[in-house]
Amino acid sequence: MQFRPQTLRLALAPALLAALAACGGGAADASADELIQAGKFDEAVALIEKQRETVEKGSEAEKELVLLTVDATADEQPELAKKAFLEFAEAAPDAVSAKDFEYAVSQLRTYRKYVEAIEVMDKGMKRWPEDPVMTELLSFLQADAEKDDGAAAALKGLGYTSK
Repeated sequence: MQFRPQTLRLALAPALLAALAACGGGAADASADELIQAGKFDEAVALIEKQRETVEKGSEAEKELVLLTVDATADEQPELAKKAFLEFAEAAPDAVSAKDFEYAVSQLRTYRKYVEAIEVMDKGMKRWPEDPVMTELLSFLQADAEKDDGAAAALKGLGYTSK
């Protein structure tokens, strides 16, 4: 069985599960997490998408489901992870923070999906150019680019480096 990082942030898990249970989704969310841990990523994503239909758009519960999608897809489908997160961030800008961008970027970096991580970081950096979380992410990605030509090209293409 492949190890996956813990998918629910412990501080938010009780509130999320209570919110999902209120709309009939607590068990489905737990099952999605179990599917992710078991390496059944496509099944997890299908379950998460079904669950998203039952929660309020732009809510904390929807955001947590989007972050579960990032967890489920960051390794094998990084484009989907990026797309799910950025679409949510665009549709519900008040629901996301620099820390949420950090989470998505970190998941992508865990699997060395640097180009997708850079694209997510770029959107966050445009929104919060002076935020310490965002500037730290840029520093980490610049260090990653030292070892990865694709990351170096992505940073250069977005104007973050001249190399």
